[in-house]
Amino acid sequence: MNLEFLLTPMSLSKKINLKEDEDIVQIVKSLRPRYFWHYLIGLVLMFAAAFFMFWFLNHGWLGQISFCLLMIFGIIIVIRTWILASGNKMVITTERLVDINRPGIFEEIISVARYGDIKDMFVKKSGPAAHLLNQGHLIIETNSAKTDLEVGRIRDPQSVQSLIEDIMAQSLADKKINKQTVYNNFIKLIPELSEAEICEMQDLINDQLKYFN
Repeated sequence: MNLEFLLTPMSLSKKINLKEDEDIVQIVKSLRPRYFWHYLIGLVLMFAAAFFMFWFLNHGWLGQISFCLLMIFGIIIVIRTWILASGNKMVITTERLVDINRPGIFEEIISVARYGDIKDMFVKKSGPAAHLLNQGHLIIETNSAKTDLEVGRIRDPQSVQSLIEDIMAQSLADKKINKQTVYNNFIKLIPELSEAEICEMQDLINDQLKYFN
């Protein structure tokens, strides 16, 4: 079972309000080096408590309290770091991009960008390590500056960018096909319309044509 911030795939679908005809294509996780040091600190505290356990226990209640505090703090740091690390991700679906950012345990920011609103995408790599390990930032600009997305330090950002571009192209092609299908059905339906319905349709068409003049 895939555990991400104690989320099953079903609960992740609820979190992003996945539609019936919408599927999750890929989940992109951000690699953040600072999490390594948080993990290390927590593990060091737990290891120190375990290594000196008998020494602490032989020093009465003060040693026992010190042992418990070291172990508890170490466990809290590791769990907190795991929650923050697994809670930052970008979900790529067949309809949109959902960026889930968890800056704190009780703070979560969810940003959504539909493929039709994406204006530009580019990859940013800084430093020799980023080029050597093929890691970088994927920056997605939308028509609304308030919903620009940035996913930092992801593996192979170019492939993620290519995947999004392919989905965007497929989405555009599907819309064109659906538009053509609607148009063909409308043409077939015209002979079955009443005079009043045709007049109403004509008024709507004339109103729309004003935007082209």
